[in-house]
Amino acid sequence: MWKIATCWAQIAPGLTPLVAALAVFVAWSQLRSNRVNQRETTAKGAFREYLKLAFDKQEFANPDYAALKADPNKLDQYHWFLAYLLWTCEEVLSYTKDDKIWRANLFANLNQHRAFFRDRPDFVRDGANLFYEQHVVDLVDDVVKDTA
Repeated sequence: MWKIATCWAQIAPGLTPLVAALAVFVAWSQLRSNRVNQRETTAKGAFREYLKLAFDKQEFANPDYAALKADPNKLDQYHWFLAYLLWTCEEVLSYTKDDKIWRANLFANLNQHRAFFRDRPDFVRDGANLFYEQHVVDLVDDVVKDTA
């Protein structure tokens, strides 16, 4: 019995760094997984909030841009609605840059505002002093170029 204990006592110091390295790897993997899950939750939450806003503000979600353009107060509110939509796109795309389904959903929502983006191509780049990441600008550019 003492012989086995003595053997383990001699082996244990050599195993300690391996166990510590395994613990560091497991902790790093867990942190990485938690970060991915948090980004997914944030993206889905942002999109859910946008959908709720779109339901509450249907005149902005599916706009008559000519009518909005004629009313400066409504147009200003519409700008903020679009800023929220673009921020939502940024949040979702930061999590799902290559996800075709998410991109199609965002494209469909932005496509409702094609008339505005064609009329105001500067809005996404420097409108209202709000700036968006390049993947959002590219998505809006795709909407503007769409011929459907």
